Amino acid sequence: MAEQKVPINEVVRQISNTLPKHGEVIQRIQETLGSIQPQLDSQIATQVYFPTTSSSYTHFRSSPFHQITKSSSSLSHKYVKIPYLTIPLQLHDISHTDESLPPEVPKFSDSILCPDQQKCLCNLLQSFSQVFTNTPGRTNKIQHHIDVQPGSKPRNSAPYRYAPARRQIIEDKINKMLNEGIIVPSKSPWASPVVLAPEKDGFICFCIDYRKLNEITIRDAYPIPRIDDTLDALQHAHFVSTLDLRSGYWQVEMDASSKALTAFVTHKGLFECTVMLFGLTNAPATFQRLMNIVLSGLKWQCCLVCLDDIIVYSSTFEQHLEDLRKVFLALADANLTRKASKCNFCRREMKFLGHLITPDGIKPDPGLIATIEKFPEPTNIKAVQAFL
Repeated sequence: MAEQKVPINEVVRQISNTLPKHGEVIQRIQETLGSIQPQLDSQIATQVYFPTTSSSYTHFRSSPFHQITKSSSSLSHKYVKIPYLTIPLQLHDISHTDESLPPEVPKFSDSILCPDQQKCLCNLLQSFSQVFTNTPGRTNKIQHHIDVQPGSKPRNSAPYRYAPARRQIIEDKINKMLNEGIIVPSKSPWASPVVLAPEKDGFICFCIDYRKLNEITIRDAYPIPRIDDTLDALQHAHFVSTLDLRSGYWQVEMDASSKALTAFVTHKGLFECTVMLFGLTNAPATFQRLMNIVLSGLKWQCCLVCLDDIIVYSSTFEQHLEDLRKVFLALADANLTRKASKCNFCRREMKFLGHLITPDGIKPDPGLIATIEKFPEPTNIKAVQAFL
């Protein structure tokens, strides 16, 4: 097939991988990709994928993180992986452009706002569109520092062994983080191993086993907010919004003297982190300190924050818009970016910290109650312990 030139901004976003049924996934693929719209690969900025004419869909029970390449006599196909499902796409080159992906648009279609109120909210969000980005920001307010106990010697572990398919997952993740500046090659005497942990949705989570480093790290005693105090402040909130930071920990840079301590080892070599990653023992304390600095003067007045969970609450719609504006300004000043698809705006009811926030008060999350109600009745001591 002849080469086609397509501008980068003609893209469709990543297909949701949370659809529960095979038929629904196929339908969503057809609706999203259509017959001409390309899918931009997030790791290859100069290539796009077009759907083939093939109607065959194949189930895979392997990781969705890497792509499978399949060659035929005249055509090479790439497969965009969805948990347990793939769709064949044809690969085409595109012309170079400096245009980046358009920012995600926050959704609030299921809110209780009238058309005029939705317009006001939309105008506010558009005025802060620069902070709804596709990449994490880098805050200018704080850096993460690691203090180890005096006299501690570097902890150096060998990489864990993995099957070829799992090694490919590690390579893909390493390449992605290198391209994004999350990690850099290292010459550190420290080395922690990588762990691949399966998640409930079928994904394989890339983790670093920092247990040996954490054992000799001096603990940061900065407090995490009590959930009960947080929920008490939300009693009788009439309008609530929740904000989700994009890869929140990655928006905090590592202190220069601490980068070597974050080094991790794989079959690809030794790397160290430029930003704060999950697994470091004091990462929650650093992030909570950051959010308290950023939102000082607003906390307990119009917003609350528990790590990267931010909730804005107000008694009227007009006041809520003003409160959102203040929070947006504070986050923008700290160069913190948000993930629009996970933000919720102007709701009367909102799930937060395992509870349901309503104008009538705080209630337990019905979904969590249903899980307990459906739990099999324990028949022995071990089953009781598992339930508890």
